[in-house]
Amino acid sequence: MALRFVAVRRLQVRTAGMVVVVAGLLVLSGCWVQSINGLNEAELLARDRDRVYEPNLLGTWTATSEDCVTTLMVTAQNMEYHWKITALGEGCSGNKGEVDYYDGELYKLDDHKFLDLTARSEDVCQACVAIHWILKFEGTNGSFRLSPIDSEWLEKAEKEKTVTLGTVHGNPYILTASAKELKAFCRKYANDESVFKPNPDFTFERKHP
Repeated sequence: MALRFVAVRRLQVRTAGMVVVVAGLLVLSGCWVQSINGLNEAELLARDRDRVYEPNLLGTWTATSEDCVTTLMVTAQNMEYHWKITALGEGCSGNKGEVDYYDGELYKLDDHKFLDLTARSEDVCQACVAIHWILKFEGTNGSFRLSPIDSEWLEKAEKEKTVTLGTVHGNPYILTASAKELKAFCRKYANDESVFKPNPDFTFERKHP
C-alpha cells in the first residue's frame, strides 16, 4: 500500500454546533482513524505523568515509498516535538515540495510508546478544534516506525460492540473518546498488530550528514 503525503487540507464536520477541522497528514488509501482528544490528561500547567521525552527522535529522517522520498525534520521545545515534512519525487501525491508542520507529544503506556500528533495551533482557526492522530511508536537510534489504528478493524469492532469508543455522529473514523479512554485502548491493544497494523511505508531511517 503506497504512502502518500499531501498538503494540509481541511475537512469540515459539524457536531454539536461546532466545526471540527481535520488537517491531512500521511494519507493512505481508505480512512484514517482520528481523534478530537489527544492523550494528555494533565490539568492547567501540570504535566501528564505518562508523557515522556525521547531525545533520539530529534534530527532528520527519511522514508521512501516507490518513487517518493519523504524528509522529516524533528525539533523540540519543552518536551513538545515539532515536525517539518516535505516529499519529493514522481510518486508523491499532493503538492510536491510543499512543507507541512505538526506538533507531537510522546507517551509511555506500560511497555509501549505512542505518539500524539496534531496540527500546529497557528494552523487552526479560532472556532475550530485540531484533530489528533494516535500512532504506536517503535524505534531505535537509527530508525523508527509509526503504526496507526486500523480503521477497518475499528469499524468492525464497533459494529460487533467488542469495542466501544465514542465517535462523531455519521463518521465512525473520528473518535470523541476521552484521553483516559484512549490510553486504556492503547494499553489493551498495543501488542495486537491487527489493531496497530505495521506498514513498511511508515518506517523512517535516520539521515546522516
